Amino acid sequence: MAGTAKINITPKQNIPLHDSVYARALVMEIGDMRVAQVSVDLVNFYSDRVADVCKEKYGITLFFFKQKTAYEI
Repeated sequence: MAGTAKINITPKQNIPLHDSVYARALVMEIGDMRVAQVSVDLVNFYSDRVADVCKEKYGITLFFFKQKTAYEI
């Protein structure tokens, strides 16, 4: 089984922004493992807290955080 999600994480501001900022996730169940890959539209971002919450709340066995590079944004 697998699932995907995309959420807008752009901070609310009074000034117009050029592009919105998104977080995307892919979660797959492989045998008795639940694997997640999370990608955010930010350069050099990683959060142990996000990984820990995903593991505890959703039973994620393996967690991969993909960062965008300056060339991908």
